[in-house]
Amino acid sequence: MRAIWALLVTIIFTLIFGLSGIFISLFESKKGHALGHCARLWAKYILFFTGVKYSIKGLSGLDLNSNYIFAGNHTSVFDIPLAFATLPFWLVPIAKVELRSFFILGWVMDTAGHIWVDRKILKVPLISRICKEFINGYAQVHFIIP
Repeated sequence: MRAIWALLVTIIFTLIFGLSGIFISLFESKKGHALGHCARLWAKYILFFTGVKYSIKGLSGLDLNSNYIFAGNHTSVFDIPLAFATLPFWLVPIAKVELRSFFILGWVMDTAGHIWVDRKILKVPLISRICKEFINGYAQVHFIIP
């Protein structure tokens, strides 16, 4: 029963915050800004309404003025919501290029500024792009979920 509730909550809040973020992003000047804020709210609402209890350790050791790359491992379906809800950084997700072909998902992820990875080719262009985004101040954190 709890799994059904979690699925229902996730669908409802994904629709609410996803559609809101898409609409607002049509009028924004900074790519992904609106969707980033909506993603944080989406994550917090999902965690709250599904009753997920979590604690955060180690944030005091992070410099808020530095850049980081965090990697999740998908040991939980809540990896992504936990990252968006708890990390005090602007997150720029890195996703596999296959997700780009999903109907609306790919367009939304493009609009949000996701970085696409084609795991079949050499990763040098990806590393170069991440470095440029850090240098130009666009990205503070990259969140990788393999």
